[in-house]
Amino acid sequence: MTIMLTTSVTDEKLPLLIIGKSKFPRCFKNIDLKQYNIDYSNSSKAWMTINIFNKYLKDIDAHF
Repeated sequence: MTIMLTTSVTDEKLPLLIIGKSKFPRCFKNIDLKQYNIDYSNSSKAWMTINIFNKYLKDIDAHF
């Protein structure tokens, strides 16, 4: 599991990014991650990939 914490220059906490191996992990089955300001993504080794990073940056750009 990989966890990415980010903040903006104005000290605004941006969504937490969690990367796991499962597409739909059982531990998040009945939890709405958006309610807790968490983004979840998956990759075969739970590593940050260029596709995951680009999607995260586009989501942050849309936020601002």
